[in-house]
Amino acid sequence: MKRKFKSGVVIVFSTIIMLIATSSLRKMQVKVKTDEFKNAKIVFPVISDIHIGANLLAEEKFKNALIDLFELCPDYDALSIVGDSTNSGNEAEYKSFMRILNANKRKDSKILIAMGNHEYYSKGFNNKELENTFVRETKMSALYYDKWIKGYHFIVLAPENNGDAILSTCQLNWLKNTIKENESKKKPIFVFLHQPFSNTVFGSNAWAGIENYEELYAILKMYPQVIFFSGHSHYNLDNEKTMYKKDFAMFNTGAINYIMTEGDGYAPIELSQGLVVEVLEDKVIVRCREFSTGKWIGKCYEVKF
Repeated sequence: MKRKFKSGVVIVFSTIIMLIATSSLRKMQVKVKTDEFKNAKIVFPVISDIHIGANLLAEEKFKNALIDLFELCPDYDALSIVGDSTNSGNEAEYKSFMRILNANKRKDSKILIAMGNHEYYSKGFNNKELENTFVRETKMSALYYDKWIKGYHFIVLAPENNGDAILSTCQLNWLKNTIKENESKKKPIFVFLHQPFSNTVFGSNAWAGIENYEELYAILKMYPQVIFFSGHSHYNLDNEKTMYKKDFAMFNTGAINYIMTEGDGYAPIELSQGLVVEVLEDKVIVRCREFSTGKWIGKCYEVKF
């Protein structure tokens, strides 16, 4: 999404100092592995809307979130970043993003990164050139792709446009064939796209953006075990509509860079949020994390199979 970020310079610098101090205190602490996720088949955080290059907070907030996630769950299996990793998709922003990611993620975790609308904003380049930059700089296998991680299917989709998502016929046909591979009604399929379906999760009434949503929805609804993650709105995770379930489950992923509230208002600047997903034998548990405090917020959601 694209908004003018309202914050004073003094507030921004104060927040940066707070984040640096928080990171320093964490590094001084002895890391103790918890048993919080000991029964999980697989654990992975989901974050979005980092916007490296947008403002002075972006890099510190991203680093702070990664440190918190590693300390919370040092053995997480994968990390998914659902778009707007950068603010305009230029090479320098990607390099800053990847530098922070590689320095602070769990070493052996699988990384899944999706394009967002902001990755298409670099001036002087067409969409294809910017898509090639995304693949080259993030080292993802393709613009849209899938991975099997510990027996679970992860599918990453791409907007293919600098405004609303417009999934090409080629991508939709690929999805039709890919999603049915080794599928089981008893195992979740995780799908990631930057933009949400309209009037579903919190914030999607104001900041949706899938132009050919009917075609995409028709494919996904055939698989009730799909769990669909989207960002884009930056809306607060401390809301009961973080999850929406109709034909399949959908989750808002909040935002790292800044958080929005009902009516498109701005939450306190220090807030920075994401999800942690835990897969058990017969259900998926999704919890909401506030990275500025290192605490859980909102509801604990369950999707049963």
